[in-house]
Amino acid sequence: MEVDRSKRSAIKKITERDDAAGKALVLCVSKIVSLNTVVSPSSSNKNVESKKAAAIIEVTDGWYGIRALLDPPLKAFLHRRRLTVGQKIIVHGAELVGSQNGCTPLEAPDSLMLKVKQSISSA
Repeated sequence: MEVDRSKRSAIKKITERDDAAGKALVLCVSKIVSLNTVVSPSSSNKNVESKKAAAIIEVTDGWYGIRALLDPPLKAFLHRRRLTVGQKIIVHGAELVGSQNGCTPLEAPDSLMLKVKQSISSA
């Protein structure tokens, strides 16, 4: 598709900074990376007490995968097995965090993630 029809995947457009991460996307949960990860806030305020435990999953658009950082309510869905591998989710209002530079999905650092909030629903 990329070569023959000049079409790019949604994740590729987002990681290359050619499209907004906040648009509506249908993604598939491809892997549960971590259920308890301590994450610092992205702001300049780096207080130790402001660190939060979050979950990290990997999602795919069918072409490329990217890690997704889940907030505490979504982490609870993951713990209760309401969010599982193979499930499709609709994501809206996500943020791309971890790097300010655009890169291809295959060269993306592990720190590059979609920050997903509770506004997702099962598809």
